[in-house]
Amino acid sequence: MITARITLYSNKKYPVKSGYRPLFLICGNYYSGVITFEGEDINQNETRSINIDFPNFQNQLKKGSLLKVFESPNNEIGEILIL
Repeated sequence: MITARITLYSNKKYPVKSGYRPLFLICGNYYSGVITFEGEDINQNETRSINIDFPNFQNQLKKGSLLKVFESPNNEIGEILIL
């Protein structure tokens, strides 16, 4: 499990619920991970602390890394900062 901070952009039409599985751009490739968090849904232009479960990336993503978040390869919806 990775701790991160997500920021959603204004083009994200619907709130993000805990359990959401977006794509993350890592080293030029897209990977899926499960976002979990406490509290209400995350809305447009909001920043929130989250946890991400990546099956293959534990201990490989460095603190301070910034990753782009996508709903599809052509639809970037935000970014995460690895904490």
